[in-house]
Amino acid sequence: MARKTDKKLQDRAYIAMILTLITLGKFLETRAKGKTGDAIRALMDLSPKTATVKRGGTLQEIPVEEVCLGVDMSGEFVPWL
Repeated sequence: MARKTDKKLQDRAYIAMILTLITLGKFLETRAKGKTGDAIRALMDLSPKTATVKRGGTLQEIPVEEVCLGVDMSGEFVPWL
């Protein structure tokens, strides 16, 4: 009788351990996704909002959204997202 009770207790302990590990894994995954999202937002904030282009021999500052292929950027980098 004691062995049967010990076996049931041991099975319940294994089940509890598995459920705990699954819950811990889900928690760590959610936390990692949150940190990744924060890092991506921080990187997006670093991208330039304006660009300096050469038009008619003069330099003009325009929004990055207005820059297209073939525009003389006078050495600036604009991410093409």
